[in-house]
Amino acid sequence: MKSRRFSSGQAAAEYVAAVVILVAVAAALYGLAAAVRNHGDRTVDLVSSEYP
Repeated sequence: MKSRRFSSGQAAAEYVAAVVILVAVAAALYGLAAAVRNHGDRTVDLVSSEYP
């Protein structure tokens, strides 16, 4: 039978892993949003330009 102290440590480690993953996903989304914000105007100009 497992002792209680190891199971509580495992739960804490799982919470830390989940928080790290969520922070990484949030950082990736922030980076993507920054790229779209910086280059969005150029994309709209290219798509809406009249090509001869």
